[in-house]
Amino acid sequence: MDNKNEVVGLVDYVFVAKVIHNKGTIHKDIVTMEDEDGKPTEVGSPYTTYTIEVVDNIKGKLKKNIPFDILKQGGITLNGQAIQMFEQDVLPEVGEYYVFLGYAQSDGSLLISGPNSNVRIKGADEQEIVSSDVYRTYQEAVENQIVTVKRERFTSDFEE
Repeated sequence: MDNKNEVVGLVDYVFVAKVIHNKGTIHKDIVTMEDEDGKPTEVGSPYTTYTIEVVDNIKGKLKKNIPFDILKQGGITLNGQAIQMFEQDVLPEVGEYYVFLGYAQSDGSLLISGPNSNVRIKGADEQEIVSSDVYRTYQEAVENQIVTVKRERFTSDFEE
């Protein structure tokens, strides 16, 4: 996940968006396990739902200036006592802009998953964003993308 040329080759979309709203955490793949005291406890994989608004597409063509929801893998655990994330990953903050790397899912949704799958980008408007070093880095990575993994690809319901 550190080689940007390979990462952008793996994902379906690379885009800049503003985070409008954090809608909370959902949990998938819930199972019952024993805790350290031998008591049954439910655990699952957390996913945080965000409403975003795309400012610019670097790879793929998502609808711009129309809010829609994405899922970010990671978030508050089912027991509410911790945040579960990939190592070196962060949850986006409301009001900030990010370069997102997204996977279209079979149901048309958009998943953001893994380290470096959302990278904060500083800027107050589109001109500042597209002239930033972070933007240019991902633009160059898309131009030089390397596809190392063959996987089934889907199309997001949020394409133009």
